[in-house]
Amino acid sequence: MSNQNTNELQSIVDILIVLDGETLVEKYPRGTATNPTVIPAPLIFLIANSEFVSFGQASKELKIKIKTLDEIRWRSTTLSMESVYCSLLYKFELKSGDLIISPPMPLLADVKVPLPVMSDPLHPKIQEIKNYFWDSTALSPGEMTYTFYFMILDRSSNILGYYYWDPFIKITD
Repeated sequence: MSNQNTNELQSIVDILIVLDGETLVEKYPRGTATNPTVIPAPLIFLIANSEFVSFGQASKELKIKIKTLDEIRWRSTTLSMESVYCSLLYKFELKSGDLIISPPMPLLADVKVPLPVMSDPLHPKIQEIKNYFWDSTALSPGEMTYTFYFMILDRSSNILGYYYWDPFIKITD
């Protein structure tokens, strides 16, 4: 989940946000764009390379520790891996502390991924897909709490609810 340069000057820290979309839309208020619902634990799981985690691996309260110039990438998915319920991060906001990272930006990239060939599982083919993530760079030491807003959609892109949560970042040097 991280890419270390050989000179260890900079790291890429991928944060995977896994959401229980089914339970969210079936058992909790769906929220609106102007009044989203705070996500209850344990319906969200944030995962990063353990090297960068100081607290909360695979929980809703992930606290990562990184260095200045490290890059952070956030991606979200649902437990159904977007086949039934989909998640889409749509807004980032500083909650407390100083903004010690560059303002996160949503990015869309074309990537190639393997796809199994059922008649020949040892020789997958390649498919090109769009990869959506939010990207930021650590700018100065400190700590901050941030809020990410997201929506849950069905596979026809109908919005089923708006939600948010607030994890932490610590930049060590």
